[in-house]
Amino acid sequence: MKYFIPAAVWLVAVTALSLTPNVTLPKFDLLAPDKVGHAAAYGFLNLMLLLAFKKWNHPQWNGNKAWLSALVFSIAWGGLMEICQATLVSNRMAEWDDMIANIFGALVVGWFFRKKS
Repeated sequence: MKYFIPAAVWLVAVTALSLTPNVTLPKFDLLAPDKVGHAAAYGFLNLMLLLAFKKWNHPQWNGNKAWLSALVFSIAWGGLMEICQATLVSNRMAEWDDMIANIFGALVVGWFFRKKS
């Protein structure tokens, strides 16, 4: 399980950033720097999970199962953070374009990782 420590550290960082109040809210724009940041954050989370699964090399958690688990977790965590922003943090709200950027980042990294592995 030590292989998951970098992913866990990044998960804590993404969660902290997602739940920080008083962040200015951009207009709907999928190419805004904020959206690139979302894509990068959740792409990196997916990468950390994929690398952890690869290093862990557990016979039941390799290949497709590990790839899909990392992807689903990254996307689900992005969705959860959007919900938490809307319900738990003042001056924050859930945004569909943030969620799209989260999914895009996780998918792109997952696709590249799969092609290289």
